[in-house]
Amino acid sequence: NSQLPGVFEYKDTSLTDARSIADAFASFFESVYTMERNDDPEDDVESDLVLSKLHLTQLHESEILEAIKKLKPRSAIGEDGIPPYIVKGCASLLVTPLQHLFNLALQTCTFPEAWKCTRITPIHKSGSRKLVENYRPIAIIPAIAKIFERINSTVSRGTDQRLQI
Repeated sequence: NSQLPGVFEYKDTSLTDARSIADAFASFFESVYTMERNDDPEDDVESDLVLSKLHLTQLHESEILEAIKKLKPRSAIGEDGIPPYIVKGCASLLVTPLQHLFNLALQTCTFPEAWKCTRITPIHKSGSRKLVENYRPIAIIPAIAKIFERINSTVSRGTDQRLQI
């Protein structure tokens, strides 16, 4: 049952309006999220050394087609409004423009703003559906961003194996 209750509870407070509920979920998800941070200046020097040894190759259409094939066609639609099944169904038409965009993104070390738009959806784990703490976040990202992430992950693993510092 995916029906959400009309009243949520968070930090001993009952919440009924959409804004308060959304803020409570945002606060809770932020409190349980941890991001590794590295402020070691020596890592910047090491990163420059790695980049100087790194020669990025161009992505091939076959790599992009393989990543598109792995998309789940029935997965949630991202903020761009493009359903994954459309991307899969139009793979042969999209592969060349995506190849250009992805290679440009890798060469310039930029990630287009539109691909960064993520919708966080609360998914009930167990226990009372009224308690915000009984939900986990799911990030819904655009299908194109999923493809790029998959390719980037593959490229990164291959680069790690080829680099010798």
